[in-house]
Amino acid sequence: MAAIGSKYNQSPGPNAYKLPPLVGYKKHDISKWKNPAYSMGITTKDLQKHIGPGPAYRIEKMTRYGKAYLPTTLLGRRLATIGKPLGPGPGAYNPDLKKIGKVKHIGPTFGIRPD
Repeated sequence: MAAIGSKYNQSPGPNAYKLPPLVGYKKHDISKWKNPAYSMGITTKDLQKHIGPGPAYRIEKMTRYGKAYLPTTLLGRRLATIGKPLGPGPGAYNPDLKKIGKVKHIGPTFGIRPD
């Protein structure tokens, strides 16, 4: 008795072709150009041994009281402050001067704009 899918599977599988590779130098396909092979670099030793929670947390300058830093002070003359912008003050509000009337809505115009 034949397998159920045997009539659909008449071609060889993808591994049956055995094409030569296009990357690297070993067994390279001779009909294609060989590009230079690049190395991933050398392995370097870690200059500082980090013992701690991980690379995202830098704890070298931390103490049990917080960050270890010297207090900084500004030893220069105080710069002049920029004046406040001139504008209406709180006493300038007067609702009686507001123009109350019918609002005219301008619709879109379709035509040539005069210069």
